[in-house]
Amino acid sequence: MSAARCGPVAKFDVIGGVDAAFSADGAWCVAAAVVWERESGVVLEEQLAVRRAEFPYVSGRLWLREGAAVLAAVCALRARPDVFLYDGHGIAHPRRFGAACSLGMATGLPVIGCAKALLVGTHEPLGRERGSRVPVVYRGQIVGSALRTREGVRPVYVSVGYGISQATAEEVVLCAAARFRLPEPLRLADQRVRAAQRQLDAERCWEDAARPLSGWSPGAVRVSPAYGKAGEGARGDEPGGIDIRTRQRSSAGKRDGEGNGIQ
Repeated sequence: MSAARCGPVAKFDVIGGVDAAFSADGAWCVAAAVVWERESGVVLEEQLAVRRAEFPYVSGRLWLREGAAVLAAVCALRARPDVFLYDGHGIAHPRRFGAACSLGMATGLPVIGCAKALLVGTHEPLGRERGSRVPVVYRGQIVGSALRTREGVRPVYVSVGYGISQATAEEVVLCAAARFRLPEPLRLADQRVRAAQRQLDAERCWEDAARPLSGWSPGAVRVSPAYGKAGEGARGDEPGGIDIRTRQRSSAGKRDGEGNGIQ
């Protein structure tokens, strides 16, 4: 879908997709962060990270289980997306604060929760045509929407994670899902973590992959030459990279905090 047809969300041209998967025994987590340029359809960068899943599975507390791997993958990015799509929920969550909200608080960048299934709430039936949407309501409040990205295909569930409106979030997801049910960067991130999960389980090398200097590589991590320009292609707190910070709320309600880079 062209920038012109995407209208007011055309400024969100560089979109990140984040997904995670777990080892067969549930002890390890691999996360993928993919940066995709909507106008050209080019993948600008991909990063994978492996971390031990320290927290047991508890419904609604996904971030405690996969957050360390997700932040490691996101921190490794040299390209800076305009917005992230997270395979999980934002405020469509029992505590109104899902994993997509946590990623936004950590990075300070806009994040959209785009999930394959509902966690909480209900919605009315929606039309079969692409672009049909209805609100998701939980305890009398609208917390997101069911959005059909392809005609006759099951909808995705969109909710605000951080720094973006619900209406804009829906349009970003729709514009990024021109060919498949899932938005392209999220679909690619899902493919990367599934492939890495299969390889790591087959080779039984999760612990080696979690070591920064292990040399393990699934052959999927790459950076586009387009990000060799001045001011781009940096990591962490260098220009062009993503600075992951610990953010706290002061008594006045403002966010503050010093940069504590997640490596």
